[in-house]
Amino acid sequence: MELPLISIIIPTYNRKTLLAETLSTIKLQTYTNWECIIVDDGSTDGTVELMHSEVKTDSRLHFVKRPENLPKGSNACRNYGFKLSNGQLINWFDDDDLMHPQFLEKKAAKLFENPQIACSFSKMQPFYLEKGEKFFLNETNIVFDDVFESFVLGKISLGTPNPLWRRTVLEHEPMLFDETLRQSQDLELYSRLFFKHRSVTAINEVLMYFRVKHESISKKFIAETLSFAPSFLEVRKRILALSPENKKLNRHIIKSVLGYFRAALAQKDYKTAQDCLKFVKRNIYGATAKERMKLFR
Repeated sequence: MELPLISIIIPTYNRKTLLAETLSTIKLQTYTNWECIIVDDGSTDGTVELMHSEVKTDSRLHFVKRPENLPKGSNACRNYGFKLSNGQLINWFDDDDLMHPQFLEKKAAKLFENPQIACSFSKMQPFYLEKGEKFFLNETNIVFDDVFESFVLGKISLGTPNPLWRRTVLEHEPMLFDETLRQSQDLELYSRLFFKHRSVTAINEVLMYFRVKHESISKKFIAETLSFAPSFLEVRKRILALSPENKKLNRHIIKSVLGYFRAALAQKDYKTAQDCLKFVKRNIYGATAKERMKLFR
């Protein structure tokens, strides 16, 4: 009996060399009944030529371009890839991350064991490249009590590419990735999904490796991040609305916004700093006067 089809969906933009390495780890999967849909977001670096060559060597690879009527960005590419997909199981992936050979096999096995489980995920391990050599950092934590709360509080780290989802879970969502968001789109979607579907399973092994930059955060990077402030605040507002009675979650969100506020002040971005304070005043609840003073201090 043939195993269910898994759809891997990868948005890409000007990552020719990295994408080629990612695809090489997908083609080595021990679970072989998969399709991989690569959605190009307008690359100009030779990605198109690479993919025209790749699809000739493996019929499971499919290369498409984002339709011009869809907004530019990975969100629209991920949603478009999902519409084209045929798999019973769905795994969004990134064009610069790497799969362990049993990435699909071990996660799919957990879903086959229990039809009530919405998704399965594993440990991840960050790595960086220096002078052509890979250096690996500490593995991520996947120990949790309640997956929704642990995910929002940052106690577990998943990233967009880690979970393998049942298609039926995703099909019931009125919206997958919000194409209007420029930041925290995976946090927004996965918070919604975990709030509704608490039955998930974690595999206590590293099954994927994600690429990080091995340098300090520059002022330029911080300034670019602050330009996404409307999306940052909108996502936090939506998360608070999911569980308004959760005081622990409320404090965590408030503190994260105050951290954003401090970064905005350091960059003399007073408009963003003011928006952060307005957010805190509107959304902090159940706090005593002493607690409010402590937070604002």
